[in-house]
Amino acid sequence: MGYQESFVRLYDSNKFEELLQLTKDLGAEFFEYSGAKPVEIITLKKAIKGTLFHQGHRMVNYSFPVGEKFIYFVGDRSPQRNSRGLFHNKVPEGLEIYFSECFPTTKIFDSKSRYADHEALELNSNSAAYQELKKITECETNAVN
Repeated sequence: MGYQESFVRLYDSNKFEELLQLTKDLGAEFFEYSGAKPVEIITLKKAIKGTLFHQGHRMVNYSFPVGEKFIYFVGDRSPQRNSRGLFHNKVPEGLEIYFSECFPTTKIFDSKSRYADHEALELNSNSAAYQELKKITECETNAVN
């Protein structure tokens, strides 16, 4: 449990539209059920770079160019810890999740800094993927009981 905000992208940034379409198709209820909700598309207007840390240890440097796109997720921390948590059995190849505390979020969300463009994300409703996820979860719950 806990609250988390994350930037999500594909390793192959040329396939961003595929990630965006999958996210829209999975729909609002799918992500609400998961506990983490995609809320906007962020497009960098300035390059960013930094270091990812895990439990205080330096892990890897990152660098993203102008024009890089992310889907911004908010909500429960647990589903944002790994790709299966967010997308269940619909995980696109090369999915990357970056916790917001590793990015210069103050600059990205400061309207005066012009670090990024922000576009609201509209999701489909009552998707087939949500219905499938709901059935799987109900079957797992019934099997335990």
